[in-house]
Amino acid sequence: MMEYDDYVFDNGKDSLAEIYKVVLSRVRKQLVVDYIYHTCRLEGSMLPLHVARRILSRKSVDGHFFKKYRPNDILLAQQTIRAMKFIYRMVSNPTYEITEADIRHIHFLISENIVKAPEEYRTPVDAAEISSQMKELVNYINSIERKLAVEHAALVHYRILQNQPFEKFNISVALLLMNLILIKHGYPFTMINSDDKKEYFEALDKKDSIYFLQFITKCVLDTSRGILARIKGCLIPTPTPLRRSKASI
Repeated sequence: MMEYDDYVFDNGKDSLAEIYKVVLSRVRKQLVVDYIYHTCRLEGSMLPLHVARRILSRKSVDGHFFKKYRPNDILLAQQTIRAMKFIYRMVSNPTYEITEADIRHIHFLISENIVKAPEEYRTPVDAAEISSQMKELVNYINSIERKLAVEHAALVHYRILQNQPFEKFNISVALLLMNLILIKHGYPFTMINSDDKKEYFEALDKKDSIYFLQFITKCVLDTSRGILARIKGCLIPTPTPLRRSKASI
């Protein structure tokens, strides 16, 4: 009897683990769609959410369905996906230390075929000055400890947007570097909701970075709550109200 109980228990654990894996995969895909949609909107994209979802599903983008949207908006969404994959590859190696070349490559992955000089620092600012700032930022990123990860991730984001190293897509680069730090230290891949754009830019405009830290902390918490709510929604279906048949009336 004990052996039978153990068999049932072990199989139950395996089934639950498989269900949880499927749920996490589904939730992760939803979060990627949301991240791409909101980040691209912050960069000026006009793509609606259902189009971002279709792009992520890898369906053809050459058909009539996409003709009414700006080509660069579609390209930005596609290239944001590959930049996210690059971030995950770096994080998958626990001992990897990011380099200045990595930051420039992130920009290249996002902006290829959209800007004239992807991964190049903006002009007429002295490129050597920006490079020096980026090297300092890289050293800072590689020295971050987990207990202060959110604070430092927010500060890296803040410093990128204060320095504006690239002509375009500094927001995308800043968000990906922020998330590199967050997921490396066990936090969720965090997005900034484009509906909060005004609050986001107001926090960036403050001379004291504490306001931006508070804003990013709220975003991390909102993302965490959203993940938990989606997992719960997948595991606990909404009950369907019972309908009384005419015969029972």
